[in-house]
Amino acid sequence: MLWLRTDERTDWYLNLVAHPDARVIVAGRELPVRYAPSEDVNADLQRLVPLWREKYGPMWVQDWFVESGRVPVRLRLIA
Repeated sequence: MLWLRTDERTDWYLNLVAHPDARVIVAGRELPVRYAPSEDVNADLQRLVPLWREKYGPMWVQDWFVESGRVPVRLRLIA
């Protein structure tokens, strides 16, 4: 499962909601994915924010993600 971040007004997010099948490129490989709406945004954020704070630093995550209203985007790999 891949996680991205966005606000709910970006074109790519709106396109993904309208057409949930997509492709992502990871380490040079193109992989098929399907958008899966969060069933519990708060639980997803509780899981993700500590990981992002560790990677990017606590202030950056607070400013960029938590306080700006961005939402987690879940992409499931299609086997």
